[in-house]
Amino acid sequence: MFLRPEWATNAVYRLVDTKEIVKACGRFDFCQLRGIWTDYPEDKHLYLIALMRKFELCFQIEDGTAYIIPELLTPSAPDFGWDYQGNLGFEYRYEFMPSGIMTRFIVINHHLIGRRLLLEERYHFNQGRQ
Repeated sequence: MFLRPEWATNAVYRLVDTKEIVKACGRFDFCQLRGIWTDYPEDKHLYLIALMRKFELCFQIEDGTAYIIPELLTPSAPDFGWDYQGNLGFEYRYEFMPSGIMTRFIVINHHLIGRRLLLEERYHFNQGRQ
């Protein structure tokens, strides 16, 4: 429970607006928070991340220390190495789509992402930080 919601909201915006996180397409490690949330006590970082997860703003990757903010993912689809021949395809068209619905969908269904893809993304993420 947060007595001042704007305090938590500002923390989320600071994280989402951090150039390093934007450049990494929304991927960040828990240890990076110390340098980003300098005005926030370290013992509250875990609570802020829990809040972001509760509101479906980010999800934790299997390794336990890395997170992804889907809103910051690149708009281009990754190469899944999928054979599309003979697949059944659907296309949905909406006159209005509420903002954030796709990012929330990604957070809710992140467990369906193939482990291989996550490992490839981790490699690309680490290469970008060097």
